[in-house]
Amino acid sequence: MQRHAPTAVILAALLASGLMLAPAAYAQTPTFSDDPCQAPFIIAVPGDLLREGPLTVVAHDDGAGTRLLFALESESAAINIERDGTVEELGRAALLPDATEVILKRLPGGAGVACDDATVLRVEADLPDGGRWGVLGAGQETLAELLMQPTGEILFEDDFMRLPDDPA
Repeated sequence: MQRHAPTAVILAALLASGLMLAPAAYAQTPTFSDDPCQAPFIIAVPGDLLREGPLTVVAHDDGAGTRLLFALESESAAINIERDGTVEELGRAALLPDATEVILKRLPGGAGVACDDATVLRVEADLPDGGRWGVLGAGQETLAELLMQPTGEILFEDDFMRLPDDPA
């Protein structure tokens, strides 16, 4: 029994710190989109898709063990960061019942989740950028139901309404 004491101490320390070894579900190979994953962005997930079962959306997968994970279930959402096989939960929240759409947000300096127009989870963290995005444990047909939209600051500098020879 004494041989297992160090293992128990290490496991208790990991659980107390919010870190855990990556669940087996996260070991699956993602189905990736062809589009790159640059922050900031939003990903729209139809509410009907969540009622079919759990869904994990992967963002900023660098192919070397670092990625952002949005773990979605019919009633809850969690934002996790995986680094070198260790997953840290950054935040968890209940989803609004009967939401028609869940919005996953990658914001400057953090991430968030919204149900329709109501933000239910926002976390601040130093998150990766770049890489690829996709889904875990689902195929191309599920990925095709998601809408990824890069976002950014609105600039009022557009001059598309003037002809090139018009004065500024």
